Amino acid sequence: MDKATTRAVVVGISDYQDMGIPDLRFADRDAEAFANWLRSPAGGSVPERNLVLLTNKQATIAQFAKALDGLMETVKEGDLVIIYFSGHGDWGRRPCGKTASSFATTRPPPPTWRALTP
Repeated sequence: MDKATTRAVVVGISDYQDMGIPDLRFADRDAEAFANWLRSPAGGSVPERNLVLLTNKQATIAQFAKALDGLMETVKEGDLVIIYFSGHGDWGRRPCGKTASSFATTRPPPPTWRALTP
């Protein structure tokens, strides 16, 4: 079996394009710091070709979808995939009418989630 590869999509939005959403002060810098950590030996020395960093104006829905599509095309069984988001959370409705949260959390996952490790 080939050695596991780490791939990451890192998103940070401080400067929102929608004037109805208040800007944040440090979300973009948090994402940049996390991406830099991933590039470092402590973070696994993730090569640039395996890391997508989207901040502020580059962090559009289209660019995020493109990054996720890229992951789906390249990830192999056993790879480690990291998706990092720093920004506002939101609540929305799924097409079936159920409420869904669309925010990231730093809390540990519920015990029913299975960790994906190489």
